[in-house]
Amino acid sequence: MFPAKLKSRKLIIGIVAAICIVVNDAIGKPVSDEAVYAALGVLSAYILAQGVADHGAAIGAPVVPVVEPAMLVEEDEGPEVDEDKGLVRLEEE
Repeated sequence: MFPAKLKSRKLIIGIVAAICIVVNDAIGKPVSDEAVYAALGVLSAYILAQGVADHGAAIGAPVVPVVEPAMLVEEDEGPEVDEDKGLVRLEEE
């Protein structure tokens, strides 16, 4: 079980981020602190989003709800479309 957790994308991203920070400090900070903080923000957001997705998958919930366009509009509803000209004719109220 433990070796399987070592393959976690969240863990790998966290370790790579920590190594990059240490290497940046060791070689004299060629990358500014602001750029490092920005990258850490992006990586933190990725790790958080991946955790939410993993949690949803663990409980069997879909990650993204699927909505078909046909589910949104009834066939008789909607504007009239002129197929030849690609124009939409709106009804006047």
